[in-house]
Amino acid sequence: MATDLQNLQTRRSAVLAELATLSPTRTYSIDGQSVDHDRYRASLLDEAAQLNALIAALAGPIELKSRGVT
Repeated sequence: MATDLQNLQTRRSAVLAELATLSPTRTYSIDGQSVDHDRYRASLLDEAAQLNALIAALAGPIELKSRGVT
């Protein structure tokens, strides 16, 4: 079973792969439906940034501070 960290890394890979397939196509409409590639690209970049933050938090390093009692 995959760990949370592995699941996040897998999702990040999928998001980055999807970004790599996007062409520089702009917003257009077909039969009354609008397709906004710029907004979709921005949402993927935002998701990748969020995933990077979560991965960094789970992967460490973790700093623990302790204080001795005298």
